[in-house]
Amino acid sequence: MDCATTEAAVDILHDAGILDKVIKRVICRTEYYLNRKISGLAEIGIVLFSNEYGLLGMNRKAEDILDGLYCRSGSGKP
Repeated sequence: MDCATTEAAVDILHDAGILDKVIKRVICRTEYYLNRKISGLAEIGIVLFSNEYGLLGMNRKAEDILDGLYCRSGSGKP
């Protein structure tokens, strides 16, 4: 794939019908390598975001962190 920006890659992946699958894979691999790097010293929340498309995906820990923030603020989920 020859793309100059994340947005261009997202467009191509979306048009091919594989965006969600690729995003999940990127999150999984990112989590794997970051966990190896920190050797269990911290829990990692991963959020993939595009200025043009907004939230692309997140891992379970990021969801848990956001849920905790919403609960403490009393605002509930957006």
